[in-house]
Amino acid sequence: LYRLYKGSDRWFFLAAQQPGELARLAMIEGLHGVDQAPASKLPALLAVRFAAAPAGVWVARLTAAGLSAQVARDVHENMADPVHIARGLSILRDHPGLGRICNVGRSRRFSRTPVDPLFAAPPLGCDSRAIVDETGWGARFSQLVADGIVAEKLPAGMPPGQQRLAEGMAAR
Repeated sequence: LYRLYKGSDRWFFLAAQQPGELARLAMIEGLHGVDQAPASKLPALLAVRFAAAPAGVWVARLTAAGLSAQVARDVHENMADPVHIARGLSILRDHPGLGRICNVGRSRRFSRTPVDPLFAAPPLGCDSRAIVDETGWGARFSQLVADGIVAEKLPAGMPPGQQRLAEGMAAR
């Protein structure tokens, strides 16, 4: 009972492995009688029952019964979550070369210590020339770039994941 299950629309996680939790499951609308199923058939039975309603409905029913459950979310949903934003776990920052981006904030903090976000990751290739110079290949830098061995900047176009985050965060 401690695993991911698929609702009719998406996945959710159920954490029910303590004594008495199977009996609580059986009292939930749509799950009546699951406590009577043989243990070997229970996962398949639950999969069929859970497929009958959206994950959010199941999570609401399960948590109302005192069980632990959570809709599985992707990084974009987590970054747009108002609680994560309010706690500084999802931040907007100016990034050299990319502009305003959504980024992960600091998760660890002391209760009375102000938290400053870490610096943004530098743009791809910003240190390429210095590194190539340090290795003694500086005179061939232009050729290394032309041959695609070294990059000086982010390739044309924004990475797809960053584009989706940017679109999702436009309202902030």
